[in-house]
Amino acid sequence: MTIFRKKHKTSRELWKSVLEKTEKEICTGRYKVRFSSVEVFYFPKTPKIQILKSTFFLPLYLKLKNQKRRFEAKQLLSNKISFLTLCLLSHGSVAATLPKGISSDELSTLIQTLGMGNATRVMRSAEAYPTLPGLKISLETALVPSGSLNELGNNSASLPILIPSPKINITKGLGMGFEASLNISTESILETMGTVGFLAKWTYLEEKDDFATSALFLSFTRLTGFKENYKGNDFEFGVLASKDFVRLKPFVGLGLLLANATVTKTVSPKTQTGTVLRPHLFVGTEIELPMNITFQMDFAGLTPSGSFSLGYQF
Repeated sequence: MTIFRKKHKTSRELWKSVLEKTEKEICTGRYKVRFSSVEVFYFPKTPKIQILKSTFFLPLYLKLKNQKRRFEAKQLLSNKISFLTLCLLSHGSVAATLPKGISSDELSTLIQTLGMGNATRVMRSAEAYPTLPGLKISLETALVPSGSLNELGNNSASLPILIPSPKINITKGLGMGFEASLNISTESILETMGTVGFLAKWTYLEEKDDFATSALFLSFTRLTGFKENYKGNDFEFGVLASKDFVRLKPFVGLGLLLANATVTKTVSPKTQTGTVLRPHLFVGTEIELPMNITFQMDFAGLTPSGSFSLGYQF
């Protein structure tokens, strides 16, 4: 096998001379150029050209092509999820209204569905981000099934099958296993539920010391929605465990969730306040791609809800 090296004064001159004779194909950060019987690989940081027989570079070429295809597939998946998010957010949930004339017994159903369904979610593995930079910014969309809410009171509600609640979520590592998360949404986006939530997490056991990483978490959520006819607070304390499979980080958690809320006379014959306490089981996974994708399924009592997010980790 013979290797030919031809030096140029600058990388720009080298690449210009190559482009005049060949066509370019981008392959995972490197440029591959095909001649009739050989392939040229140009490394941007090295101002030289290497020409080797294509039979020698065939395994490397196939590896690079596969890496390129996987990268394109990940990008396509991210684009599809983004499109799905837009479709959900454009669903006919605008001008959704709560039922009128609900009783005190029906208020518990309303709180369990809307209050617990919009509580601050962990949306993270049990691992803690480092202090620097240790930052993730994401768009989270909670999807809460309306269930039997349209049948409460005098059946005057107009709620979609899935009630979406988009949120901006910011998570920051604080060091020593501590992590804090803030999520904000406004009811003016879809005229459904607006929230301001805070979650603190402490990783007390790492996977290198045990079977899984474990953490404790504490959260608080302030809810206001449906033209301020619903106002409430959520409090939760729980435990979380996760496994690290490099790109895939599944997690499971269990908490005790307390939700209280007040509804106005528009919703019930009089202003009413109710409180619901339920165990909260949730499972989910983080997927580390060029974008961070997270899915979480929640069960507060027997009421299911879900959430997914797209974000970037710095």
